[in-house]
Amino acid sequence: MQQRLLFLLATQACFTTLSAQQKNYFQQKVDTKIEVTLDDKRHFLNGVVSMQYTNNSPDTLHYIYFHLYPNAYSSDRTAFEKQAVENKSTAHYLAKKEDWGYIDSLKFTVDEIPSRMVTTDDPDIVKVLLPQPIVPGGQASIQTPFRVKIPKTFSRLGHEGQSYQITQWFPKPAVYDNKGWHPIPYLDQGEFYSEYGSYDVSITLPENYVVMATGNLQTPAEEKWLDGLAHKELPKPGDTTINKKVPSATTMKTIRYTEDRVHDFAWFADKRWIVRKDTVMVPGTEQITTIYTAFKPGNVKGWEQSTESVKTAVQYYSMMVGEYPYKTVKAVEGSLRAGGGMEYPTVTVIAPGYDKETNHTVIVHEVGHNWFYGILGSNERMHPWMDEGINSFYEELVTSIPVKGINDKKTKLEKQVSRLGYTMPMATRTDQAVGLPAYEYTNMGYGGDVYGKTPAYLTLLSEYMGVEEFSAAMKEYYDLWKFKHPQPEDFEAVMKKHSNKDINWFFTDGLYNNKGSDFGVGKVKHTAEGSVVTLTNKTGIQLPVPLVVDSLDHYVWVSPFKGKVQVNLAEKASYVGIGSMLPDYNLSNNQNKKGFALRGFGGTERAGKQTMWVLPAIGYNVYDRFMLGLTLHNVTLPEKSFQYILAPMYSAGAKTLVGTGMISKAWYPSGSALQEIDFNIEGKRFSYRRTMLDNIDNPEAQFLKVAPELRFIFKKPNPRSTLERYLSIKGYYIQEGKYRFDQNPVDSIYYPSKDGYDTKIYGRIQFGLKQKRTFNPYSLLLEAQGGKDFTKISAEGNLKIDYFYRKKAVYLRAFAGKMFTYSADNNDARRYGFNATYSGWNDYLYDQTFFGRNMQSGLAAQQIYIRDGGMKVPTLLYSNPIGFTTDWMAALNLKIDLPIGLPVQFFADIMTFAKAKEVNPNQSRFLYDAGLTVKLTPYLDVNVPLLMSPEYRDYKNNILGKGGFGKMITFNINIDKIYWSRIQREINIFQ
Repeated sequence: MQQRLLFLLATQACFTTLSAQQKNYFQQKVDTKIEVTLDDKRHFLNGVVSMQYTNNSPDTLHYIYFHLYPNAYSSDRTAFEKQAVENKSTAHYLAKKEDWGYIDSLKFTVDEIPSRMVTTDDPDIVKVLLPQPIVPGGQASIQTPFRVKIPKTFSRLGHEGQSYQITQWFPKPAVYDNKGWHPIPYLDQGEFYSEYGSYDVSITLPENYVVMATGNLQTPAEEKWLDGLAHKELPKPGDTTINKKVPSATTMKTIRYTEDRVHDFAWFADKRWIVRKDTVMVPGTEQITTIYTAFKPGNVKGWEQSTESVKTAVQYYSMMVGEYPYKTVKAVEGSLRAGGGMEYPTVTVIAPGYDKETNHTVIVHEVGHNWFYGILGSNERMHPWMDEGINSFYEELVTSIPVKGINDKKTKLEKQVSRLGYTMPMATRTDQAVGLPAYEYTNMGYGGDVYGKTPAYLTLLSEYMGVEEFSAAMKEYYDLWKFKHPQPEDFEAVMKKHSNKDINWFFTDGLYNNKGSDFGVGKVKHTAEGSVVTLTNKTGIQLPVPLVVDSLDHYVWVSPFKGKVQVNLAEKASYVGIGSMLPDYNLSNNQNKKGFALRGFGGTERAGKQTMWVLPAIGYNVYDRFMLGLTLHNVTLPEKSFQYILAPMYSAGAKTLVGTGMISKAWYPSGSALQEIDFNIEGKRFSYRRTMLDNIDNPEAQFLKVAPELRFIFKKPNPRSTLERYLSIKGYYIQEGKYRFDQNPVDSIYYPSKDGYDTKIYGRIQFGLKQKRTFNPYSLLLEAQGGKDFTKISAEGNLKIDYFYRKKAVYLRAFAGKMFTYSADNNDARRYGFNATYSGWNDYLYDQTFFGRNMQSGLAAQQIYIRDGGMKVPTLLYSNPIGFTTDWMAALNLKIDLPIGLPVQFFADIMTFAKAKEVNPNQSRFLYDAGLTVKLTPYLDVNVPLLMSPEYRDYKNNILGKGGFGKMITFNINIDKIYWSRIQREINIFQ
C-alpha cells in the first residue's frame, strides 16, 4: 500500500511538472526568406535574407544575437580553430588563406530602419541592436544583404572543387528561451540550437547543377529534370568517363525550395551526381514521402541501396518514435570533414567512400536525426545526449533489423567496436559522463561516451522500465515536444510518468557519473526456498542489474545498490549471469561459473572467463642468435587492471632458456591528485657477452634483471588537457654472468668458462612531463639514479617546433647531468658515467634493447640510443671512448625535417663535459657532429654523420680505417619508450 501511495504521489508530481513546464514554456518564431546566387568560379554566395521575427516571450527585446558561422573560417583565432587544433585537426590552420571563408557585406535593417551591429569576442557572433524594441507578442521584419566566401571543406560548410556543401551559411538569430540568449560560436565538435519557422529559399546557379536542399522543390521544370536523372542507367564498372570534369553551364537557373516547421536550411550542389528517387508511405498515416539520394559516379556500389536505407529509417523511426511529418527526405554524398555524416532538416550529407554496409548505418543515423534534432529541437551544444545519444539508440535498433543485400555481420562488428569505444575508457577511468556539453568532451570521448555509452544506458533504461512502457513514453515525448525545444528535465518528466519503477538512477548516475560499471557475480548458494547469490558493485555507480538465471525467459532485476547485495532467487539456480545490455567493462566476473580459457593470439574478453592468449615469440641478438618461444599474455580490450606478458624463449646460440616479461597491477584512486598508480615488475634474461677469443668454444654469459616499479600518474588539469605527468620509483636487481679462465695442461691455453654472477642493485627516481599539444609539444624528464658507488642526477628537455611546411618541424633536445662517486677507486664508477654517444655497454640498467650489447665492431656495434650526450658517433674501439665523464655533462641536439617529400632530417649535436679540453685528444672544449637521419619507421632511425669534430675524424681515419665512413653510420631503435605495462594505450584503434 505504501509503495502504491508513493507511486501515485510520484505520478501526480510528474503531471504537475509537465503542466508547469508547458505553462512556463515559450519559443520564438523566425520565418525566413532568402534569395542567393552561387558564383562557382570564385566560390562566393551573394544573397539577401529577410526574416519575420515573432517575440513569443514575456520579455521586451532590445537586441538580437546573430550567428555568422562562415566567419568561423575567417582566421586562425576562432573557437572553431582552437578546438580543431586541440583535436589534432590542422587542415584549416595550415591551409592557404585564400581557401578560408567568411561572411561580409552585412547591412541590417529592422522594419526598414538601419540598425547597428556590435561585434563580440567571437567573430561568428554579433549583436544587432534594435531601433525599436520588440514587445511581447510583437514582430519585426529584419533584412540584410550578405556575401559568403565559401571555404574549402574543413568541417561542414565548404566546397571541393565545384561540389558544394552550403550549411550554416546565412545570418541566423540565436535562440532566446526561458534560460535567456544562446549565442554559441561555431564548433566542429558541438552542434546547434535554432529557432523554428518557415523557409522560402530561391537559389540561382548554373543550370547543370543537381541541387538537394531542405524542404519541397517548387520549380516544376527542375523536378521533371530530376525525374529524368533518376531513371538514367547506372554507370557500368570500368567506365572511365565517370571521372571526367564537367564544365559549368553558361545558362543560369533559379530553383525554389520551401518548408515549414524547421529550424535550419541547407543545400548541396554537384554537377556529377547520380540521382535515385523512390517513395515511402509513412506508417500510421496516408502520407507519401518522396525519397531522393544523390551520389558520385565513382561510388555506385556503396550507394546502390541508398534509397532502401532512407526508406528503412523513415519507416521504423515513424513506428518507434512518431510519424515523419515532411513530404521529402534526401541523402547526398558530399565532402564532409565533420564526422561520417551531418544532418539538416529533410536532407543529410554523407562523407564519401563508404561501402554499402557502412553507408546503410550512416544513412539510417543521419536520417534519424530528423526526429532527434529536426523535430525534437533540443540544444545540441549543451545536451548532445538528447540528439546524438538518443538517435544512436534508435539507429542501433533499426540497423539490427535485417535488410536484403546488407551484410548484418558487419553491422554487428560495428556495434562491438562501438562498445569498446566507451568500455575501454571505463576500464582506465578516463571515460566522461554522458550529460556534459559537447565542448567538454575529448575527441574520443565525444564519440565513445555520447554516441556509444548513451544508447547503452538507454537500452538499460528501456529494459528496466519495460520495452512497451519505454516506447509509450518516447511516443508521448515526441507528441508533446515536436517542433519545440525540450530540455533534459522535460525528457525526465515524461519518462517518469510512464514508469512504475524508480528510474532516478538514469537521470543522476546514468547521465552525470563517470565511474564506469563493473559488477561481479559471486557463488550461488542453495537454500530451502531457492538460491542466494551475492552481487558486488566494484565502482560505486548505481545502475539496475539484469540477471540471467538458468533458462528463465525473463531477467531478474536488481535495483541500484552500492557495495554488496544478496539476491534471493526462487529457483535453485546453477547459472547466474549479468545481462549483456549492462555496459560493464569487465566481463570476466559477470557470471557465477568462472573458468580459464587458452586462446590464440589476442582479442576481447568473454563473460566468466580469464583468458590467456598464446602466440609465437621470436627474437634475435648477436649472442643468443635466433630465439624461439611463446608469448603468454592476458592483454585484451578493454584493459585489465592486472596484466601480464611473458615471453619465454630458447636461445639457439647459448642453448639455454631466455626471455622477457612484465606483470602490472593498476589502481585508480578517487578524490586525489592521482589518476592512476601502477605497480610493475619487469624481468629479462638474455645473453649479453662472450669472450670473442678465436678458435675456441666461447660460452655466452647471461644477465638477469628483475625491476619492480611504482608509477604515480597524475590527473590532467581537465579531460581535454594534453598535459601528462608521472612519478616513477624503480628498483633494479641485476645479475651479470662472469667468466673465469682456466689453463688447459694439454695446450697451456687459458679457456673461458662461466663463473657465477655479479649482483648489482640500483635505484631510479624519475619525473616525466609531456605537453602533447598539437603544435610545439614538449617534454621534460628529471631523473636520479644511484648504486653503491655513485649517484647521478640529470634533466632532459625536448621541444618540437612546427614550421608548417607539409607538417615538418624542428626538434630540440637539451641535456644536463651531474655524477657523484663514492669509491676511492674511480674505475669502480667508470661504467656508470655519462657518455657522448650511448651504446649497449653503457646500458647498465638493461632498460634498452640492443642487438649486440657489448659488441665493439660490426653492424650490431653501430646501434646507439639517444641518451646522455645524444651524439651519433660511437668510438667503442677506444679503451676510453670520446666524450665519457664521471663528473658533469651538457648537450644540445638538433633535428630538422627537410622540406622534401621523404622522411629525411638534418641533425646536429654539440656537447661538452667536465675537463673536456684536458681529456679530448685534440684538446677541444666541445664535441660536435652533423649529418642526415632517415626515419624508416617511427621506431627506427638511421644516422649518417657528414661533419664531425677532429676527434671523431681521427677515429674514423686512424682506427676504423678503410670503410670508415660506412662504419660511422649508426641506427637507433626507440621501442623502449613504449610503456609496455599498458601497451593498449599506445595503440588507439579509434584514430
